[in-house]
Amino acid sequence: MKHINVKRIAAAALAVCATLTFAACGSGASGASSETSTLDSVLKAKTLKVGVVLSIPPAESKDKNGNPVGYDIDLANQLGESLGAKVEYVDMSADARISSLETGKVDVLFTQITQTLDRAQKVAFTDPYVASAPVIVTTKSSSISTAKDLSGKNVGILKGTTFDKLLDSTVSGANKQYFTDTASQTTALKNNQIDAFIYDGNSSYYMAKQDNDLKILDGTIGSLEYNGMAVKRGDQQWLNYLNQFVFQVISDGTNAKLYKKYYGLDMPFSPLLSESTGTSTTSQE
Repeated sequence: MKHINVKRIAAAALAVCATLTFAACGSGASGASSETSTLDSVLKAKTLKVGVVLSIPPAESKDKNGNPVGYDIDLANQLGESLGAKVEYVDMSADARISSLETGKVDVLFTQITQTLDRAQKVAFTDPYVASAPVIVTTKSSSISTAKDLSGKNVGILKGTTFDKLLDSTVSGANKQYFTDTASQTTALKNNQIDAFIYDGNSSYYMAKQDNDLKILDGTIGSLEYNGMAVKRGDQQWLNYLNQFVFQVISDGTNAKLYKKYYGLDMPFSPLLSESTGTSTTSQE
């Protein structure tokens, strides 16, 4: 009997150990579910770190005192208010955006970042809040009239943007020159260091209104691009909250109102997929 009891006790002990081990493994396997969401961290710290590129007016730039201003900035401030958090802006170049998320320097990117499959392998995107069509910008004295005319020409590209691949897929033989901000790119164009550049249509039309030397070719190059906020992958609670914020500012008219405030016109394209409010998307090709 004693021998049998020992076996039963040993078996019971093994069963308990197995159960505890499984529970421990299960806890670890859940990964993200055991981690604190950025949403909870922001609510607790009452601080929201927002990644921005303060060289893309009127979406994001600096006023005369060096303070962040623009369409995205107003939206980010409203996001901060909704969370009861102070917004801390982290300025960066376009090509440093994704790494800043991956290393935890910022909680969210609010940088007019275009949603692509390549980027979605590294970050998670919210629903888009603005859409734009890429365009070709040159000077009024330029003889360039179509995308095909860029072949053999010096074309400006902002580092870390989708316009790099767009040029490759549209024009053969163009000589790419890279820039880190729109100001230096525009200066290079006006000084004849480049012949044209490809850029976001929303910002380009705004720039052309401010500078009579600039010309935007008729139509667009490529297809519509949709821009959202970006966050680290795997934090569904944070992504859900930001999507709710996007839904709210679009549905209550805040988004459209702020766009008109800074760009000086109604949104040419709706951020809602398949809805357009105006401008033609005819390609240069």
